[in-house]
Amino acid sequence: GSACRNRARWIGVVSPGTWVRRSANVQYKHEADVEVFMKGDLLYWVRINPNNFSIMPNQTQQVSFELNVPLDAAEGNYTGKVLFCFKKK
Repeated sequence: GSACRNRARWIGVVSPGTWVRRSANVQYKHEADVEVFMKGDLLYWVRINPNNFSIMPNQTQQVSFELNVPLDAAEGNYTGKVLFCFKKK
């Protein structure tokens, strides 16, 4: 079976032309293939590494998120969701 979960991550106020890095530790109770991806306004501004990996039961995998705000970004409130999808092996 498969399961997708979204997790909230607060980035805060970021100016155009800057970048921010955040990370999350991922665990799952089963052996699984994991896909991590972004949805929403920030889709094209966030790089996820790794975005695909395999995980063993109770193993911890760190995933980093790099937000790079373009110089020409208009002022405003931008939102997005990170989805972690687990497919049991």
